[in-house]
Amino acid sequence: MDKDAGNAAYEAAIIYEREKELIYASVFIVGKNPETTEKTVSPLVLFPAKIEKISDVPFLSFDSTNFRINYGLIKRIIVDDEKSSLLHEQIFEAVADGLFRPEGIAAIVDSFKCLASDIDVSQMIFFPHAIASTDLRKQAVNEGLKVLPAGCVALIKRSIERRGILEELAIMSDANKFSKPICELLGVTELNDRTREKKQSWKKYQRF
Repeated sequence: MDKDAGNAAYEAAIIYEREKELIYASVFIVGKNPETTEKTVSPLVLFPAKIEKISDVPFLSFDSTNFRINYGLIKRIIVDDEKSSLLHEQIFEAVADGLFRPEGIAAIVDSFKCLASDIDVSQMIFFPHAIASTDLRKQAVNEGLKVLPAGCVALIKRSIERRGILEELAIMSDANKFSKPICELLGVTELNDRTREKKQSWKKYQRF
């Protein structure tokens, strides 16, 4: 990871250790829901992460067997309780078997095709190669939902609910503009149809 950003994240993780946790987030769902007009930019899979310094160089690591599924996100995009619960279970099983294995991501794609066929999963063929952050921002305001190969490192509030929605990742947007968590996630002060101003802060999330 970038040395300056990594060092800043390392220091921040120490300072806010009690209030926040460092995570690596993977597989994003982005776009505007055609049924609700809600804009969504949210990760599907979350791994607790840590940054270590070796010879003053920051290195990120995470345990791929220790993860959470953003169930709140699934509930937001699939209103049918039975389908959303089944999709959550299938994604959990796929990640448990190995998200970064071809079979794992293929299982997730198949689950979306079966239970949420209106969500575009075509770009997941490029996983684990992540799309650029600029592409993620552009596609976030497009009509229709997509599952995208993307990843980021973030400091988020510690959640007491393991399966439920993570507060900072759950309230993703309203009809007119993105919420603060989205803006922080994408490194902008506001993201709507008119404004895409870069936010320069060590608190912003570092994508790689």
